[in-house]
Amino acid sequence: MDLAECALLAGLPQAPALYNPFTNLDASKQRQEIVLGLLQDEGYISFEQREQAEREKLVFAEEPYPMQAPHFVMMVRTQLDQLFSPGEIISSGGLEIKTTLDSDWQRKADQAINRQVEEMAKSPDGLGHNLNNAALVAIDPNNGEILALVGSPDYFDPDHSGAINMAISPRQPGSALKPLVYAIALDPEDSGGGWNAATMLLDVDTSFITNDAKVYRPQNYDQKEHGPVLLRDALASSLNIPAVITLEHIGLDRLFLLASKLGISTLGDPRDYDLSLALGGGEILLLELTSAYGAFANGGYLVEPVMIIDVRDSEGNLLYEQPTVQLKRVLDERVAWLISDILSDNTARIMGFGENSILRLDRPAAVKTGTTSNFHDNWTIGYTPNLVVGVWAGNSNYEPMREVDGLTGAAPIWHQFIRSVLGENPKIDFDQPSGFVKVEVCALSGLLPTKDCPYRRLEWFIEGTQPTRYDQFYKRVFIDTRTGKQADENSPNDYIEEQIMLDLPLQAQSWAHRKGLVLFSDLSVGETQEIVKVDRKPELSIIHPSPFSVYRVSNKVNVDSQRILIEAVSSLEIMSIKFFVDGKIYAKENNPPFQIWWILEEGEHDFWVEATLEDGESLTSSTVSIMVEPNDPSD
Repeated sequence: MDLAECALLAGLPQAPALYNPFTNLDASKQRQEIVLGLLQDEGYISFEQREQAEREKLVFAEEPYPMQAPHFVMMVRTQLDQLFSPGEIISSGGLEIKTTLDSDWQRKADQAINRQVEEMAKSPDGLGHNLNNAALVAIDPNNGEILALVGSPDYFDPDHSGAINMAISPRQPGSALKPLVYAIALDPEDSGGGWNAATMLLDVDTSFITNDAKVYRPQNYDQKEHGPVLLRDALASSLNIPAVITLEHIGLDRLFLLASKLGISTLGDPRDYDLSLALGGGEILLLELTSAYGAFANGGYLVEPVMIIDVRDSEGNLLYEQPTVQLKRVLDERVAWLISDILSDNTARIMGFGENSILRLDRPAAVKTGTTSNFHDNWTIGYTPNLVVGVWAGNSNYEPMREVDGLTGAAPIWHQFIRSVLGENPKIDFDQPSGFVKVEVCALSGLLPTKDCPYRRLEWFIEGTQPTRYDQFYKRVFIDTRTGKQADENSPNDYIEEQIMLDLPLQAQSWAHRKGLVLFSDLSVGETQEIVKVDRKPELSIIHPSPFSVYRVSNKVNVDSQRILIEAVSSLEIMSIKFFVDGKIYAKENNPPFQIWWILEEGEHDFWVEATLEDGESLTSSTVSIMVEPNDPSD
């Protein structure tokens, strides 16, 4: 080796992980220059030799020295740099480090990731899904030991920044943050809590006002509204609108406090966020969020990741031993169990993921996915009582993936790994603590059922949070079929008909009418209209966006990706619908659902639609006007 190469190597021992030229060439070069400067100062080399060595281009081996679990090794080296000085390492004659890593599990994690990356390179159009990177962390939630850690498919792949450890690189978690939001709402000891698994939430089009006085209208991944849903189904099926409602209820400060208690360190100041954080707007480390889920798995105790068990010198003398873990409660054990019960409830997941999704295992396992709206990040974090596994998939350079959702990106890696490592191990249930009662509730409202409630279910409640009020959604009424109104003393008996009708909150009535439901509130319609003909749906209307909505273009996202949904509905049989934007035809749809996506443009805009009916007649909707504001340079 020549002088330049020797100087670089001589600078490594002080902090090998920090000065690793494969991961931080700038730092290693700076360290090399320090070594060369010291050699010149001591008279070992001349100024000219120093300059020549500093200018020399370094060439590294194309085939790097084989290393198992390279990202984990680098993390261990970093911790060793913090535990020992270079002098201590040298005087000890080298170190023998016993780590927590299970080499067999590490191999299976590598296999699961590489198999999925290869599979996602395929697609019907031959272009692939542009998923080139993934990371996995497996932790024992009972002692924090990291059993497997993969930071990328190939540490030595420069084309996809393989040396970057994506297990400890901040990325947006999408919906994977939702269990923390709901955990606060379910905590009976928290002033923002007291909800239960049967708390009814309205999954209908809802507008929220952000900190900067803008309108925020979250949408579900499937672009649908599901009406009244119970909290269990909302969380298990990862519905977005109920999650934002829940965050508005508990407040950002409470979420940040819990995140901090669980070991999440990257979110910063809650004043920098708004309600979109419920859908994962902040950046979090995969290692930290996986550890946070460990608190749900172990009954509510903080999980602090551990990599090193002990360190000995060349003669076997103990230099360091991992301190005994002191259990620190960060969650009510009843809340931890309830979250686990919800996330492992395959029936509650059906609305969002179907009955036999890849999230289903052959044993009790709680799991949550997360996908960012720009398809930069895809997460799956799931656990059993003795293992928590977190997976991230995407691209290090933030390129968006193509046609990758919560079930097709990270989830197959999670599924393959957790099944391969648990294998024939006994199936363990989540141990329910004391303090629960099981109560029958009305399935729509989550309240105690009356005799008129046709759909019921059993639900677990933390004692003291079970409902005490009776359902009001189902009402028994007597209808005068001549008028379509409630019968009175003037209604002949022959024209009185008994019915059970829905009486939904005002916010849900528009959704119900779009679904064709007749409500109790509709009984006042028309003096001579029969109840079976009551329909408040307009013949043709635009239901998205809402009139007078305000949108703002972001300078952080590609303009072509900033779109809003334009959707029209009709109570009539429609052959086709033309969508007009600012007086010009923008698109035409021949089949329902009649939806298009419109790219945001600054300014005021008017939308309306024109439908062609089966008989050839045309019908025009009313106009919906919105405002699109330019981006804020400080955003």
